[in-house]
Amino acid sequence: MDLLHPDPSRGEEIQQAMIRQGVLSGEPTGTWDSSTKSAMRQYQSENGFPETGLPDAKSLMKLGLGPHPLPLD
Repeated sequence: MDLLHPDPSRGEEIQQAMIRQGVLSGEPTGTWDSSTKSAMRQYQSENGFPETGLPDAKSLMKLGLGPHPLPLD
């Protein structure tokens, strides 16, 4: 996963967490689209983080997801 384009399963996991937090509505798609970026910026703002719209480690940890797993190879 890179921060600009998380893989779809990770993107869906992040979207589900943001839906639970009330900053994103609808169904998770796994696509890091404009509504997902906007929701991440809102979540980051509410938690005092820089508003990048990207799934950075601090935001993911606060969402209870931890940083992305490292590849096994």
